[in-house]
Amino acid sequence: MSWKLVTMYEASSAQWHLKIQSFPCATFNASSLEPTISWEYDTQCKPPPLTVRPTDNRPSEDIVVSQLTSSLPLLLCSLWFESFYNFRIHNKFGMPPINELIGRCRRKSFAVCTFRANFHLFLSNLGKTNTSDPEELQWISTTIRRSMDRIPTTQKIFLYDIRQLSDPDPVREAQLLVDLQGFLGLTEPIEPMLWFKPGKKHASKVLDEVNQMKIDICDDQYSALRQVLMETAVNASTWITNYFIDAPDVVVTSKDYFANVLMKSWHEDPCLERANKKLT
Repeated sequence: MSWKLVTMYEASSAQWHLKIQSFPCATFNASSLEPTISWEYDTQCKPPPLTVRPTDNRPSEDIVVSQLTSSLPLLLCSLWFESFYNFRIHNKFGMPPINELIGRCRRKSFAVCTFRANFHLFLSNLGKTNTSDPEELQWISTTIRRSMDRIPTTQKIFLYDIRQLSDPDPVREAQLLVDLQGFLGLTEPIEPMLWFKPGKKHASKVLDEVNQMKIDICDDQYSALRQVLMETAVNASTWITNYFIDAPDVVVTSKDYFANVLMKSWHEDPCLERANKKLT
């Protein structure tokens, strides 16, 4: 049995994750920020011994880039924030008021804040583009530039949007799996992605209580939050489209669709579509 090292880069927190996968046998997980590592494996196929130093902060293999928070790849900023906040609520985290989550993450925000929606900032730190170019730098706002910490990597990067994992076009969806298989150098095809709903399972009474605490980001009371996230979404998608996806060593499947449909949708307020659906 062959084992493949897959490095996942969490674009919303600049955190590296190491995953060793044997399809469909097992998954190994280790975080560069946590001292513990663990194997998860089928009882029929135990993985080989491996030593990983949690302090290693750069991978030795190619990179699959995603926005991994709540196991989500690149996702429209407003919907990402709503999903992540409600995920914390569902798991009974004591979340601060929404207005305290605008800007950088603070103590007891549990990593939920608008700053983490700057996916382009963290991707830029991979050193694949020329951020010394003023034309490019304009899309990284002055308020977040002090978090630029470029440590260029020579590894290749596979970038995708979460919507590509359940693409309504079966040809594009199949192409994603083929391209990812080739990128990872796997000899066996990758099976279609499995979907599951993470989080705690609550009794009906508790579930009603936590659901009442969840937010609908389209409510008027969150207009200031949406404004920040929409500005970030426009900047991020513009930078990703104009600079990152054409950079050396960056691989994007169905690039035209990614740039002209998925990234352009980041310029549109998702609340408009949600309102239209309520009317139909």
